[in-house]
Amino acid sequence: MGGPIGDKNIFLEHHTWLLISKILPKKHCKILINNIYNLLDKRSEIGQYVCYPPNRTIFNVLLGGIAENGGI
Repeated sequence: MGGPIGDKNIFLEHHTWLLISKILPKKHCKILINNIYNLLDKRSEIGQYVCYPPNRTIFNVLLGGIAENGGI
């Protein structure tokens, strides 16, 4: 509990809010936009991934690529 979100993964929804809020410096926005494109958008021909890489889960409740665990 209390761990940071997005320190090891990139999440489409969470990280996009940083751009909308305009709290990041411009150089960080450019890095984030580049990472969103390269890791979540460019990799798929049918839509953006929700996160990358998929999270490890207890008992594989959400397999990689399913629902919110890296799915499209």
